[in-house]
Amino acid sequence: MLLWRETIHLVKSMTGYGRARETRNGRDITVEVRSVNNRYLDVSVKMPRNFIFAEDAVKAMVQRYTSRGKVDVFVTVDASAADVTQVSVNRELAAQYAAALNELAEVCGDTLVCHIEKALPRYEGVYPFIVQSFAAAFSPGLSWINREDDAGDRGLRTSKLQYLPAFLGAKVRVLARNELSPLETVPVLKTERLILDGLREEDKPLYNRLCLDDERNRWWGYDYREDLEGELTEEDFLSVAREDFQKKQAVNFAIRLDGRFIGEAVIYRFDYKGGAELGCRILPEYAGNGYGAEAFRRAAEWSLYQLGLYRLRAKCFHENEASRRMLAACMRPDGEDETFLYFEKRV
Repeated sequence: MLLWRETIHLVKSMTGYGRARETRNGRDITVEVRSVNNRYLDVSVKMPRNFIFAEDAVKAMVQRYTSRGKVDVFVTVDASAADVTQVSVNRELAAQYAAALNELAEVCGDTLVCHIEKALPRYEGVYPFIVQSFAAAFSPGLSWINREDDAGDRGLRTSKLQYLPAFLGAKVRVLARNELSPLETVPVLKTERLILDGLREEDKPLYNRLCLDDERNRWWGYDYREDLEGELTEEDFLSVAREDFQKKQAVNFAIRLDGRFIGEAVIYRFDYKGGAELGCRILPEYAGNGYGAEAFRRAAEWSLYQLGLYRLRAKCFHENEASRRMLAACMRPDGEDETFLYFEKRV
């Protein structure tokens, strides 16, 4: 079992590296964490297969203390010291395993599909023995053995090539889709006073002013400088919004009053489980008139009842009383931490 310390020291930078090592119950456990800048939070966990049950728990802990960045977590476990030196055979249990293996061995036409091979690599020759024994026991009358994917692992590829395969199957790339995937263009949403639609070229001056307003954007929870590479140009903000929609990572709605751009509503951080986050900001000269709340409510309704989301989340700083009132008017509280108040709205 992997045990994690609850003493967490928060860091401000998205770029970093950390390594920890500890021995528990004869198992030497090493955890390495690498992070780089990213507009959204992207957590990847790699660990031994026999500990894969803990992957979601590790990912959840990282997400609990991290808001943005691409984070890679590598866990290695050396259990050699925990191995028992005396081996006994439970013949009755072994017979039950053998019977189950006979049922689970998958034969597809004239091909035997080999799903699992596990052994302690320090015992020389154990893998070839497993392969030969498995083939002899389960493949009489079959023409092929499918040894399955090597997951891009160099060691697995080298090992499997030693058995002189007749051919290598082509790789298949699977792209995960979210609720934005079917959309080709940003839809048009209407309220009593406002129109929400896609950003246009003529919005660029006002949109740039909104994005560069540090006084208002301190409540936005995102500083564009963290992802800026090189000199900022007048095309950057609009280009990022369009690129995010093209990649189906976010949809940015321009909020318009009598055809004039006055702010934006953004649906982003899709979790591929029916959830996403909604944010809204208004130019300072239009604040205090309820435009943000009106646009936010319409975007939320569209997200849940037309886009097909099941859960919509939002957050605001503790000090941002205006946003707290707006969110509380159309969503329900969903906890808090040292920095943010969280809200949600479900179908």
